[in-house]
Amino acid sequence: MQFFAIDTNELSDRQLTWLKDGLARSQAKWKVVYGHHHIFSAWRQDNPKLIARLLPVLKGHADLYVCGHDHNLQVLRPEEGLHFVVAGGGGASTYQIKPYERSVFKKSTYGFAVLEAGGERLGVRLIDIAGEQVYEHLITK
Repeated sequence: MQFFAIDTNELSDRQLTWLKDGLARSQAKWKVVYGHHHIFSAWRQDNPKLIARLLPVLKGHADLYVCGHDHNLQVLRPEEGLHFVVAGGGGASTYQIKPYERSVFKKSTYGFAVLEAGGERLGVRLIDIAGEQVYEHLITK
């Protein structure tokens, strides 16, 4: 598994080129990109800037995009093999979640995500403030 951290506050052309080149060169079975801001979210809905600039770099090259920003836990419908997780359930008060057609799972709670890769699967477990697993998302290839 290889992780790529990006700065979604300052998503420059240079950073996007670095990411595109890094994903293309990576020999890892699983490629995970993470940044602060969401691409899709049941709280804020779509992020037009990241859809236009970041999503084309990720689709077909990364397996998972993980973000925070929204104070809740979410799994959103994958797009062309790219999965989306919001694990922003820490810090300030939680955000209530709105109806959203991309939602696979959503919960307004404090918590965090645990990623586990092995063989042909990548698992994302969402854990709430009580330490209980509230959802498990499996990605296979």
